[in-house]
Amino acid sequence: MKPFLFLIGLLPCTLILAGCGSSDEATQDATATEGQEMQQAPPPAPTQPASVETKTDTIATVHQQAQEPEPPQREVSTVTGKYRVQVGAFRKAAHATALENLVRGRFSLPTTSEYSQTRGVYRVRVGEFSAFSEANAFRTKIRKDYPTEFGDAWIVDTEREHE
Repeated sequence: MKPFLFLIGLLPCTLILAGCGSSDEATQDATATEGQEMQQAPPPAPTQPASVETKTDTIATVHQQAQEPEPPQREVSTVTGKYRVQVGAFRKAAHATALENLVRGRFSLPTTSEYSQTRGVYRVRVGEFSAFSEANAFRTKIRKDYPTEFGDAWIVDTEREHE
């Protein structure tokens, strides 16, 4: 049993000595590199700044598209008849266009959607009647046949309006 204890005591000493030897090798490697001239990598060359693209132009464009488009600048149409029946007036051009298309699909009469600078609305008008009685007959007919769409229709004297 004594030889066994001797071996157990000897083992830690061996490990300690082995560890010291490896540190000696590391010291030798460090000394060897100190003697040699160390080459440093050249500093990186300054790079040109990348072109920066801002998103402000895109945002401005999207913002402009989201706004209501400018009303079209139309010349005053030449009206052959004195009276017309106005079936609607809208602040948004899309609503006026929708009603104008509906009217054109139902009646075979001239239909317009014109922007009024003074009122700030798009006016949808139907027909070109030379007599008030003709315009009134048409207005009465459409109010009776289509009360939900044209119940508010009224007659406009176009000659008087353009004075």
